[in-house]
Order: sequence, then C-alpha cells, then structure tokens
Amino acid sequence: MLRSFSNGIAGLKVHQTRIDVISNNIANVNTTAYKAARATFSDVVALTLKGARAPYGGRGGTNPSQVGLGVGLSTIDNIMTQGATNNTNRTSDLAIQGDGFFVVSDGQKDWFTRDGAFDLDLTGRLIQLSTGLKVQGWSMIPTQKVRFDGTLSNASTASVPISLRVYDNDGVEHVFTAIANASTASNAATVRIYEGTVTASSNAIYTQNLTFANGRVQAGQTGVLNWKDMPINLDFTSMKLENASASALSADGVVEPDTNKVGDIIIPRSLTIPPSPTGNIEFQGNLNANTPTNNNITFTVSNVIDSLGVTHSMLVNAVKNASPNEWAITVSTDAGSPKVFTLKFDENGRINDVRDEANNSLGTMPVITLDVGGGAMARNIMLNFSSITQYAADSKVVGLVDGNTNGKLLNWFVTDEGKVMGEFDNGQIKELAEIALGNFQNPAGLSRSGNNLWASTANSGFRGYAEAGTMGSLIMSGALESSNVDLAEEFTNLIITQRGFQANTRVITTSDEVTQDIIGLKR
Repeated sequence: MLRSFSNGIAGLKVHQTRIDVISNNIANVNTTAYKAARATFSDVVALTLKGARAPYGGRGGTNPSQVGLGVGLSTIDNIMTQGATNNTNRTSDLAIQGDGFFVVSDGQKDWFTRDGAFDLDLTGRLIQLSTGLKVQGWSMIPTQKVRFDGTLSNASTASVPISLRVYDNDGVEHVFTAIANASTASNAATVRIYEGTVTASSNAIYTQNLTFANGRVQAGQTGVLNWKDMPINLDFTSMKLENASASALSADGVVEPDTNKVGDIIIPRSLTIPPSPTGNIEFQGNLNANTPTNNNITFTVSNVIDSLGVTHSMLVNAVKNASPNEWAITVSTDAGSPKVFTLKFDENGRINDVRDEANNSLGTMPVITLDVGGGAMARNIMLNFSSITQYAADSKVVGLVDGNTNGKLLNWFVTDEGKVMGEFDNGQIKELAEIALGNFQNPAGLSRSGNNLWASTANSGFRGYAEAGTMGSLIMSGALESSNVDLAEEFTNLIITQRGFQANTRVITTSDEVTQDIIGLKR
C-alpha cells in the first residue's frame, strides 16, 4: 500500500519539473535565439512478484508479475532547431541561417551564442551588446598571405608595377610595390617586391623567379617574405605568361583563417587606407574606320593617381594615318614629353600591334612613365589598347583607370559568408575581418550559461572554429534569430502535464482513503 504513495509522489515531482521546463519556454518566447527544452520521463525499476516460467508438462508458460515503483525524470533535452529570422534594419545585428554559433570571449574563456545583437565599442572591437563579450574571428591583421593574379606579355620586357597593402603585427597598414619583368628570351619572369614606392633594384626586399610552361607557372609558384618578424606567404600560382597579351596585375592580401586560433575583431573607426597609384589604364571603345586621313579624335582620361594620391588627367589624341588601318596616338600628361604610338589594326578591325616612334613592336600594351614631380615618385603606367576596335561606327573611347586616392572608413557591413567589409570614402571596399563560427558535432550537448550563452561540454563534440561557407551556413546582416518556442505546442503540453499532475494527486488521496479504511477495521 505504501508503494502507491511513493508512486504518486514521484509522479507529482516529475510533472512539476516538466511544468517548470514548459513555463521557462513560455517565459522565453521572445528571447533572442532562445532554444526550447523538453522534459521526458522513464519508469523506475519494477518490483518482480513472480518471475516468468517456461512451458512444461503440457502446460503453457506464464509471464512475470511485476509492480512498478513509480516514474523518474529521464532527460531535459535542448531543442536546437532553427528559429525564425526577424529583420531589424540594423546592420550590426547578425543572424545565422544554418548550423554554428557565434564565438564570444572575455579573453580567458570562449562562449557560444546564436544571439547576434552586436556593435562596436569605443576601442573598435565588435562586442555582444548584452554581455560586452568580444566577438571572435580572423582579422586582416597581420597579413598572412598575398595572392598575385594577372597575365604578363612575353612580347615586352617593360616593367609592370603592382601596388599591394600589408598589415603588420600592430595593425599598421603599409604600401608595397611589386615590379614584374617578363623575359622575351625564355618563358620566365622576375617579380621584385619593394617596401614603399621606391623601386631601385638595390632596395628590393624580396625577389621571386618564375618559370612558365604553356602560359602557366611551373617553378616559383610560392614563396615566403619575412618582414618585421612576420612571414607573409606569397602565392604566384594564378600568374600567366602569354604572347603579345597581358592583363592588369593585382596582389591582394588574403585572410587565411587558422581554424585553431581566433581573436578579437577590431574595426577602428578612424581606419584609413593609403593611396594606390595608377598602374594600368585599359582603353575601351572604337575608332571610326571612315574617319578621313589626318582627322583627329581627342579624349581625356581622368583620375590618374600618383604615389601621393594626387589626381591627374591624361589627354589622348588619335589621328588617322594615310596608311590603311593605322592611327597615330599621342599621350600627354601633366609633366614630361608626350609619347607617340602607332596603332595598327587588321582587316577585321581588331588591334594588331602598337609601335613606338622607332617603329619597334610593343604588343598591345606599351608603358609610359608618369613623373609629375611635387615629391611624387615617378611610376610606370601600362596602357592597354587590346580592346580598341576600328569599325565603321562612331568614334568613342574611354580609359578605365586603376588606383585610388587615400580613403577613410565610412561604414562597414557583413556579407553572407561572414566577411566584414569596410566601405571607404574613395569608393573602395576592403575586407577587414571574418567572423568565426563554433562548430559542434552535437549542439544539443551544450550547457546553458545564461545571457543567451552556451558552454562546451564533454558531449557537445567541439569541432573547432569554422567559416560560415565551409559549414553551409549563411550570416544574415540586419536581422536577429527569434526563439524557436511554439506556443501552441507548449500550451498543449502544459494542459497534458497539468492533467498528469492532477491524476497523481488522486492516487495519493485514494491511497489515503484506502489506508483509513484498513485502519478502521479495528474498532
């Protein structure tokens, strides 16, 4: 008889716990990125009154006779399903669509959260607003890798300048200049890197020799520049070498995340980028094939940038020669003597060759020197005429100029891949950092730490820090994840749990009445 009292009490306890879990879910229905929980029950070991017996002597077997000893709390599980996404129109608010957790830290310990209500503090660090913990990721500081890209022409030995930016261990940005020289005698090229804009051979801080086969780099594909006690990996695998053709060369600093190490994401509000001098001008358009001999067409190229970030213009005058399919091109800059070239077109109206005043072939990409004085460094600029045509259509030519003036950070935003991009007042957009996500084998095994934070446990299966793209997840800017609590389900469970609680109270009162009847047998 006393067992029924124990069973009823056990039922009351577990149903009360389940009500606690449900009430907590309902209380957090509007908590950012809250994950609901559920309580499950299991029966307690039963008391066996008579064991099972096998058939014998023409009689059938009998089943065991057991009396249950009540109910126990089995688990309280975390339901880690995706919550709805609500737009906030606040660019620093972030929501994860898919797996993963933001990583936040106090410098001693990492926590994990789906609550992406972030902003910058006065030091420029990205923090979680509710806790002040610092969001973790990979910054462009310091530069870990530089990737070179573009095509060299083995028809010309002209130097091709490349501007690149690197960050040292203190977060200071530096401008380097790389000079690429192709060899006309063999399938080879040499790349020299200079600190700053001084490009005298004796000042090179690094030299890389490249060997090509079928236009692709075969030897010298990678290298390491040791600078200011920090190694910078150099990647030349995308460089090409082709006959009489070239393209704008570039060198970009690349974030190469160390999946075992993350740090604070810092976006200084006063961040500036230095000027990037013009190195290439690509001419696009058409010169009218019906233009009478000695008639000229003039156009201006604006926004040519020198090493100090000063803007200059370039005047280009094209005169139709008496020789068929030829134009004399005079290029004039602010300083120095004008340069004269001859553009030769084939019978299909496509550019065939560019020659200098001595009638030497220069391919389609001659080089001029911009020397404007005023303290600016003289720099070579490649003129790319490969896209100019000569058809019987109106003459119209434009020059597309690379390079930019110095810029100050105006705004920042986060891409779907979790890359933090800076928008500068010179029109440039630059990658500043990348947000790391915590990756878990069993997210339901995380432990709640309050303030929308989770802590890793022995059963959560921490896989390390990952980029959003590698996990198949998206980071949505201007949005927050809502709670995944389903109120209809919670209220239904509340009703069911209440009925279970009431039923167990009836067990106790019934047992009490039966006990009273037994005691009343002796009067």
